[in-house]
Amino acid sequence: MAKEDFLKEAILGLDLGICSVDKSNKINYWNKGAESLTGFSNREAVGKKFWLVKDELISRTLSDGNQREAEINIKKKNGKGMLVFLRVAPIREHGDEITGANVMFHDVSSQIVLINKIKDLERSASIDFLTQIV
Repeated sequence: MAKEDFLKEAILGLDLGICSVDKSNKINYWNKGAESLTGFSNREAVGKKFWLVKDELISRTLSDGNQREAEINIKKKNGKGMLVFLRVAPIREHGDEITGANVMFHDVSSQIVLINKIKDLERSASIDFLTQIV
């Protein structure tokens, strides 16, 4: 397998949503991780304007070339929400010319549940069992 094919297959198989958009915010790449996280197939996504996040996040990266990160709720194809950590990075060609952006995202819902459980346990541990006083 050629190195380029290997890298392509490695990216396609990640459980990380990866897509790229052009300067007009249209999706031109959508990996299997993005499909499994959102429920939207490659055929449904490619060629469409990126809809998962506010256009501002991507358009600011396209205009100033700075990476951006955010934890945001996205709406999956089945209508359910999911909290994701999202990173937008510019794609540069021919030196400094920004021609698009890579958008990477992954589900952080289970991490938030664990953080909340830890906070609940910390609160419980600080309460005296007999007096119920903190």
